[in-house]
Amino acid sequence: MTPLRHLPRKPVPLCALVAVVGAAVFIALASREPRFKGRAFSYWVDQLPAKLVWTNVPISVLNRRSYQEFLVTSDDADRAIDTLGPACLGTLVLRLRARENTTTRLSYALKSEAVRLGIFKPDWRLGAAWFKRGQAIYAFSRLGARAKPALPQILALARCMDDPGVRRDALEVLRRVSPADYSNLAEQDAAKAGPR
Repeated sequence: MTPLRHLPRKPVPLCALVAVVGAAVFIALASREPRFKGRAFSYWVDQLPAKLVWTNVPISVLNRRSYQEFLVTSDDADRAIDTLGPACLGTLVLRLRARENTTTRLSYALKSEAVRLGIFKPDWRLGAAWFKRGQAIYAFSRLGARAKPALPQILALARCMDDPGVRRDALEVLRRVSPADYSNLAEQDAAKAGPR
């Protein structure tokens, strides 16, 4: 009988190591997010309707598949925003900053195709940046004056010229949360544009 030899250790593949580290970071960040009724703040923001500003007229779009399901979750989502919102303004600013890029467009197209094929159920929450920004508008509107600590970041987004969607939605938040800042920014824009 031959003695057992120690088999050489195989190196752990780099992708497995990256996956483990990524999962640990995700769990650490998710656990820091405040919770309401056992669910993270971002879950409740996902349950909100979106205020969309496509034609200068805000349109509320429900993100739920059925009106009954919306009624069940909307009250809790509104309470979560009221309770946790002032402590989670950074999360709402990040959502307001959501931009379309090649990755998000591809993701949206794949999810839309999956809905068409019956793999996913229809849902507005397919990850579109415009919808996430609409949910941020709704949450900021609900918070009103309690969202004022986030005004410097919102003003910076409202001055953003490289993404018209982010700028438009940040201006809508300013109009709802701080009409004076909105008026000042509109006057500055008019002065820059000069006489017509």
